[in-house]
Amino acid sequence: MWDATNKVMYAYTHDPVTLDDGAIADKGLVVGQFGEGNTANRPLGSGFWAYAVSRDTTSYREVEGGLYGCRFDGTGEETECGPGTWSRVNNDFSIKTMVK
Repeated sequence: MWDATNKVMYAYTHDPVTLDDGAIADKGLVVGQFGEGNTANRPLGSGFWAYAVSRDTTSYREVEGGLYGCRFDGTGEETECGPGTWSRVNNDFSIKTMVK
């Protein structure tokens, strides 16, 4: 999906998986690649990928899960990886680890 406003190309997949204990979890993968003139002022071709797994942990439908991913530069080389968070404000993935 092309975000023409922010000049970012996104690809996403979302699938249910069955865990060893028989519980159902959701897994998802999102990839974002910055285009020329992007509003985040990131280098052309750089971006991120993030992988998420979540599951309902109680009868009240509380969700437990994690998000892991990497940022990559314009050549596709990963520059930092680790657990992270997704910001709905600026549609960006923030990593909570040190640079590679």
